[in-house]
Amino acid sequence: MLSHLIDDRLHSKSRHFQPLERQHLLKETTLIAKAMVEPSTLCALAIRRMASLSVLMGEKEEITRSEALKESKFLMAMAGDETSALLLRSSAIKAVDLL
Repeated sequence: MLSHLIDDRLHSKSRHFQPLERQHLLKETTLIAKAMVEPSTLCALAIRRMASLSVLMGEKEEITRSEALKESKFLMAMAGDETSALLLRSSAIKAVDLL
């Protein structure tokens, strides 16, 4: 799937970003993930990206564990929302598992 290919490339490239660049990317992907007016494919990609960035930044000690888990309530709500698209729900479930 193209979105997974894009996500893999972003993940590998984000390791080379500066900490401030990663913080900005995390902020922007979180906004997209929460924007329900965006296409579900884009939101699902943003959810996965948000989780992997949080883990990466936590590993690099750029954010605390509590900061990495900051969006877990949103992800849990998304995962349990039966009115959300299946792609969004599955991305939220994977993100919760990753965190």
